[in-house]
Amino acid sequence: MGSPGEHPDRVEQLRNLMERLSAPELTLVEAKALRPCLSDLLDSGLPSRDASKATGRSSMAPRPEC
Repeated sequence: MGSPGEHPDRVEQLRNLMERLSAPELTLVEAKALRPCLSDLLDSGLPSRDASKATGRSSMAPRPEC
């Protein structure tokens, strides 16, 4: 999965992302931009990296705009 300190960081990133997605002023454009961030964060905890190979991007780190 990664280093022991990686799990709490990913949990915090997921919490922050959920807060942003739950904001009442969230627009559809912003929500669409955040969707890949959620996928990247969720995939980073999985042992298989097949999805990242298929898309050509690393699932280890969230995108900069996340």
